[in-house]
Amino acid sequence: MYVPEVSLAVAMAAIMAAETKATEIGVRVAIVVLDRGGEQIAMARMDGAWPGAFDLAFGKAETARSFHASSAAFVPMIQPGAGLFTVGNACAGKYVILPGGLPIELEGHVAGAVGVSGGSGEQDALIARSNCPRARKNVTTRHWPQSQRLFVRNDEGDRMGLAHRKGSPL
Repeated sequence: MYVPEVSLAVAMAAIMAAETKATEIGVRVAIVVLDRGGEQIAMARMDGAWPGAFDLAFGKAETARSFHASSAAFVPMIQPGAGLFTVGNACAGKYVILPGGLPIELEGHVAGAVGVSGGSGEQDALIARSNCPRARKNVTTRHWPQSQRLFVRNDEGDRMGLAHRKGSPL
C-alpha cells in the first residue's frame, strides 16, 4: 500500500515559515519535522534559542505524529485528577503534552509532524500553525503528483493546507 512521505522540500519550507513567524513575533525557537515513522527529516534551532527547546520540539512533534492530533489536545486530560494524568510518563517521557506540535497529513494519511518550542505555549502553537501560507509559496509544485495534497491539523482539529499542486483544491 502506498503511503505518502513528507519530502525534504516540504520540511524545509515548514521550517522557513516557522522561523519567519518566530522572528516576526520576537521569539527564538527550535523547529523539528518528523516523518511518519518518527525519524527526523529536518531541524533548526534559531540563534539564541535555549538548547532544551530542541528536546521539547521533538517531543511535541512525536506526540502529534503518534496520536494524529495536536500535542495540545491532551492538556485538559492530563490535569490532576483527570483520566490521563500520568500519560506524560509513558515511554520514558517521550510524549510532550504542550502546545506547538501538529500532525502533517498527506492524501488523508498522517505522514509526519512539526514541533515548535522556545516561546510560550500560545506562541509555539501560533508558530507551528504559521507554516501554511508561507510553505505553499516555497514548495515547487513540479515534484507533486496531481493527487497529492498536504495538510496540517490545527489545535481544533481542522485541516489547513500546507502545500499542493497548482490547480488542485485543498
